[in-house]
Amino acid sequence: MLQGTDPLQICQEVVARGLHPEGVDVDTGQQVLPLVLDDRHHLLTWIRLYSRCLTASSLFLAGAVDRCAWEIEAALIAAQDAPCFLDEIYLAELRALLRSAQQEVLAGETGIEHYGPYVSLTMAENLCVTRMIRREVHADRRRYPRT
Repeated sequence: MLQGTDPLQICQEVVARGLHPEGVDVDTGQQVLPLVLDDRHHLLTWIRLYSRCLTASSLFLAGAVDRCAWEIEAALIAAQDAPCFLDEIYLAELRALLRSAQQEVLAGETGIEHYGPYVSLTMAENLCVTRMIRREVHADRRRYPRT
């Protein structure tokens, strides 16, 4: 078990000690989390978050601003608990994008070009998709190693 809150320092220590990332737990002082996860729950977390972001942006485009705000709030709640230590970095970025979209919706922003809630939600969707793809590529490499 490693202790700390800085992802770079934790990763450097894992490499320096020659530890396998899936066998490392991190004590942040507030909770103990696995460093990384490679399970279905992890993928489902990102699918659920993507679904919330996609729904919120679709509702925004449809003019259902109240429902959009509800979906953003639900996504913020779902993004509170990181399934593993390294996901907290990405979840913090996702929460920032969702808070931005939430503030813009509440302020009555309607832009869909280069600013506004639609852009923030689209960026949040892309972050979730990137995490899902990254996880699946990593899982495929472990199942089918290059020869």
